[in-house]
Amino acid sequence: MIPTIIRIKDFVYPDKSKMYVMECDTCGWSADSTDKKETLEISKHHLIYSHGVGVIRRGDADVFVSPRPK
Repeated sequence: MIPTIIRIKDFVYPDKSKMYVMECDTCGWSADSTDKKETLEISKHHLIYSHGVGVIRRGDADVFVSPRPK
């Protein structure tokens, strides 16, 4: 089974503002945000509710995401 991977890409504009773009390798979902913490929360929400489990890949760091036990 191939794990679901969301890739986060950082873009820096000439005025030094940042944009984080999230893309899901499995289903093609994408979103963007200007807030770093919000970016991770949006990505986790998509993985848990759409795929159940997965990996968020941002640069060299990977974050494994799985549902919390009840």
